Amino acid sequence: SLGILAVACSACIVLLLRLSRRDALKMLASFICSLLIVGGIAFRLSFRQMILYFRNGLDISAGYTSAMSLQPSNWLTCLLIIGITGAFGFGLILWLLPKKDRPLIIVGLLASFFVWKAAVVRQDPYGHVESLAFFAAFIFFLYFFFIAQVRGVKINKIQYGAIVVLTSMIFFGVYLNGYTLARFRGTISYPLTFWKVETCLLGSCKNPEILTLDTQLRSAVGDHTTDVYPWEELIIEANGLRWAPRPSPASYGTYTPYLDNLNANFFASPQAPEKLIWDSREGTLSIDGRHIFFDEPATLRAILQNYALQIYKAPYFVLARNNTYSLPNEEVVGNTKTAWNKWVDVPQSDDVITAKINYKTTPIQKLSELVLHSDPVFIKVRRKSGLENIYRTVPRNLSQGIVINQLPTNAEELQRVFEKKPISDPVVAYMFAGDNEGVLQVQYTKSKLVR
Repeated sequence: SLGILAVACSACIVLLLRLSRRDALKMLASFICSLLIVGGIAFRLSFRQMILYFRNGLDISAGYTSAMSLQPSNWLTCLLIIGITGAFGFGLILWLLPKKDRPLIIVGLLASFFVWKAAVVRQDPYGHVESLAFFAAFIFFLYFFFIAQVRGVKINKIQYGAIVVLTSMIFFGVYLNGYTLARFRGTISYPLTFWKVETCLLGSCKNPEILTLDTQLRSAVGDHTTDVYPWEELIIEANGLRWAPRPSPASYGTYTPYLDNLNANFFASPQAPEKLIWDSREGTLSIDGRHIFFDEPATLRAILQNYALQIYKAPYFVLARNNTYSLPNEEVVGNTKTAWNKWVDVPQSDDVITAKINYKTTPIQKLSELVLHSDPVFIKVRRKSGLENIYRTVPRNLSQGIVINQLPTNAEELQRVFEKKPISDPVVAYMFAGDNEGVLQVQYTKSKLVR
């Protein structure tokens, strides 16, 4: 999306400089109108929602580089796809462009950088790197449009209209399907057709019964407004529920404090859903070896503060609002400094203890994060029983305060957390595992949750 945004804005600037004032204004007006039509009708976006779409998209992109998984075995495949696409596309453009217009290639390089980031962060040629080829093809398509304008090639109204509409549609979604756009579902309400596309993409259309609530669970939800946690919103569609979506609709994609706070404030507001279905089919794990409690820490505490367990029938919990409409009060119970790969004792309490963690990165690490990806950060925990687990974290959200003691490992312990009871095997010590150096600063707080 950032690549398309860069190309579209740059295209407007280039054409403004090369077209007559009247043609330039017509081009800008048609592009803006097409955006409004596509966003307003096809995706049901208001103007404010369009602003949120791109604002939230920028934040997701900012945190994506340090939170996604790596697949190094696919690195050569990624480079091959990127190399062939880039060499052919930019070589063709340099050949077609007049010498004086070759600086225009900077536009494509800027857009390609954003797509490069999306490709190399995950290094998945089947799910991400192919998007580079898609973006590149679209960038080249726009370049040919530039070249036609520069050389005075006539483009009829049908061709011009197709260019504008296609540009606008790709502007809102790379593959034009619900799965890609699901990252922004908190600001988008989809037509039924998009639900059907997404259902098939996720495989749920082949097994719709896995999303169907039994009679007791469906009765507990009733006709109340509902959201689903951590991400399987298709449960809403499968059961005909009234959806009240949070701003960032999937826990695994809430990569930054900004998005985490959006969700936390939402669950502490009167706009929050009256019921929350917690899907525990993955146990207490998120994606990429992360613990579900580490995805969006402030949001988790807001849920624990404002919801109480109503019913549990595996694999679904139904939580009901308690009309608190507030974030939990937090009491600072200690501060400490630690080093990487060193065990640290956890303050013992039957209440929820959170650890707000801050650390500095070196200039080389910052450059790596900008150009490639940042190093993953893991937390290794030791429980009262002696059992040890290691989880990947979302680095930017560590400062939000992760739950460090009452960290469940299964649905039974998760149920005790929802009931505001201590789990049977709490964490007693932890360490930060990674190749980083330097000091980590940790502040412990006790969350006083409504019981």
